[in-house]
Amino acid sequence: MTVLLDDGTGTFPYDVSSYVSLSGITMTHGRADEQGDVQPSTMSLTFDNIDGRFTLGSTIIASPSPIQINNRIRVRLTVSATTVTRFTGYVQEWPVEWPSGGQEFSTVTITATDALARLGRIPTRLPVTERQLWCGATVVWPLTEPAPKSTPGMVAPVAWPVGPNAATVGPLRMVGKASGGDAQYPEFASEACPNDNGSVIKFVEALSNPYQLGKIFGGDTSTATGLGHPWSTNFQIEMAFKGTPGSGGNFMQVGDALQPSTQAVWFGSFNNDQLAVYHLVGGVTTSIVSAQSVMDNEWHLCTVIVDDSGISTELWLDGELVGTAMNPNIPTGTLDAVKSSNAIVGEVAIGHFAFYPHSANTNPSVWQSFGSAQGRATSATIPTYAQSAGVTSSSTGVPTRFIPVFNASDYATLMTEVVKADNGRLYVNGSGTVIHEGNTAKLTKVYAGTPDITVTVDALNSDASFSVDTQRMANRVEVTRAGGGSVVAEDASSIAQHGVYGTSETVQVLSDDDAANLAAYYLWLNKDPSTRLAGVKVDLLTQTTAIQQSFLINLMGAWLRFTGLPSQAPTGATADLYIEGWTEVITKTGWSLDLNTSPKRETATTWWRLNDANFPLGTNTALYY
Repeated sequence: MTVLLDDGTGTFPYDVSSYVSLSGITMTHGRADEQGDVQPSTMSLTFDNIDGRFTLGSTIIASPSPIQINNRIRVRLTVSATTVTRFTGYVQEWPVEWPSGGQEFSTVTITATDALARLGRIPTRLPVTERQLWCGATVVWPLTEPAPKSTPGMVAPVAWPVGPNAATVGPLRMVGKASGGDAQYPEFASEACPNDNGSVIKFVEALSNPYQLGKIFGGDTSTATGLGHPWSTNFQIEMAFKGTPGSGGNFMQVGDALQPSTQAVWFGSFNNDQLAVYHLVGGVTTSIVSAQSVMDNEWHLCTVIVDDSGISTELWLDGELVGTAMNPNIPTGTLDAVKSSNAIVGEVAIGHFAFYPHSANTNPSVWQSFGSAQGRATSATIPTYAQSAGVTSSSTGVPTRFIPVFNASDYATLMTEVVKADNGRLYVNGSGTVIHEGNTAKLTKVYAGTPDITVTVDALNSDASFSVDTQRMANRVEVTRAGGGSVVAEDASSIAQHGVYGTSETVQVLSDDDAANLAAYYLWLNKDPSTRLAGVKVDLLTQTTAIQQSFLINLMGAWLRFTGLPSQAPTGATADLYIEGWTEVITKTGWSLDLNTSPKRETATTWWRLNDANFPLGTNTALYY
């Protein structure tokens, strides 16, 4: 056993194993049973602190001190030539105690928690802001701070846009009328936009002088400076907007400061309050018009992709493709000026403006930004949320499934809901990596037909007991699609025999069919009483090296088989279980595992998946979700 402290670099250079007391280490991982949420892993141990090296802020080990709140600690276990990182987490406190009552001998007993606990404390950003961070927006104008920010992390300042009354109107006071005229200029509105800052800028009709946002790119209306993004290179423009019925005109223009009348992208609304985008290149204009009315007092997100050497234009509205257009002319010059038009009709508010200098990895079809029916792939969601939260992630057995884009108070809740919709599992492994284990992982394991760990009954503690009970039994399952309807699945035979055992779930799925499939899966799996093995404890110290290595490598979700059981066991001579969680205790003289298990009910002849060549219908009998 090796215990390591980090120095903030992630290399864990300080080996403090020799200071761990004889009482050893206790670690907890996983969940109580197959339907619970994985809880943050914990690790506790006691250090000998006789020289004060583990007192908060001590520089005895190193300077700067590694004895700090939220510094990371790591535990590694080695059996023969196999070494596994069992735990990586954050130390919450370093309390000094004097257990003998004297002043010489002191100890520090710590408890560390893994990254899942930290994720539960990090508030989420809204999906539109996540997209800006993930997809590399060069410029984001969120309308809340003295200067717009550029990514990554929205930290580098870019000059704040200056209005026509720049001499008298400060960066955050963009209200008022033009000197000597009645035209109204943009103003910050009190209404909230569905982005993280909640602030908007409002354009009111009859602007005699367009409000110049050119400084967003460091340019203005007369010089092509600042960003200077070439028109002939792929880019995206993203904007949240809201308008009253009958409003519109050309309410926003993104163009070339030196060629404003021949090269630009215009946003407007005409006819039946539809959104129109015009791409002007060399005096030739192409247009895309939405079928949907957008001037409806609701917020909308539009994205324009200019691609293929600057001649192809795509318009996306609320996460769905509206249409494409091709301009016969190839543009030249640079994109610098961003401004409102002098043709505003009614009232239009802008919630944010973002610019992406490329089109790769920024396809807005994966977004349900403000109410679209299009969702996001679960395989892409966890890695990007983990990136936003500042942790590493990996995935295994994740199928291609689309779910709605939704929000939650913190990243742990958000990612847990994503994984629930996928019928998977979210946990942090021993190295501190967030793992998204999809439902295909278990199915692949079932079809492989070989347990991860096989031990004889001799390894099982004497007070383990079998029971056939109704824990987690459900013969009436109701699954509600978040924001939609509910689906109920029942098993009449089980209800007639046992009475009603009901359960309900709300999941983030896109369709009622997904909800129905999940309900059918839950029902098939849980409609009858199950055989459970309680109080499973394995004394690893007395096992062979091969068995110790098996438990070292395979734990979370492992298929565990006990053989040689007594004839009275309800499972027969063999019991197959899944490991859902465990408590591990390692001392100078012992090594044991207390396991939380669930019965293995799936077999290779009971499952099939739609449109899956590896798991076809054939002789199988139940749809696997």
